[in-house]
Amino acid sequence: MTNATPADAVGARIEQRTTNMAQRTTTGSPTDGQRSFQDLHFPDGTCFGCGPANANGLRLKSFPGPDGPMVAEFTPTPAHQAAEGVVCGGIVGTVLDCHAAAVASAELGIDFAAGEGLVTKTYTVDLLRATPVEALTLVARAVDVRTRSVTIDAELRHGDEVCATFRGLFVAPT
Repeated sequence: MTNATPADAVGARIEQRTTNMAQRTTTGSPTDGQRSFQDLHFPDGTCFGCGPANANGLRLKSFPGPDGPMVAEFTPTPAHQAAEGVVCGGIVGTVLDCHAAAVASAELGIDFAAGEGLVTKTYTVDLLRATPVEALTLVARAVDVRTRSVTIDAELRHGDEVCATFRGLFVAPT
């Protein structure tokens, strides 16, 4: 007879999902020819921020980083400006949300091919300084993983400067 608690069951499910996702996701970056999380898991996705099939979207690409957190590179264009040389705050929020959603999907083991999905329940973005229209890096990691939800913290960086921080709650609908 086992003395497993509901918390043990949740922990086992999270561990299995993490293992499954790790087996389905390759580590890499656009420069070494590896496919992004988005390209691997929802190649027909039309999300404005990260959908590979959205010709008018931002097409953000997320990759497992070498030290654990998932990373993405984003180079805004002049069309993404608010003021001259400064990225619009809405675009900053969009890329942070999409990148964090990739991390949340990986953590929860969402199988898009099987019709599973994920929704952003809530998020906050703190714009700490003007984000230049130049090459940017996004870094995100899970900080609280539950059975059907995960909280993600993320940063948008320009070089060593953090331009914006993000915290979001993502939920896998039943």
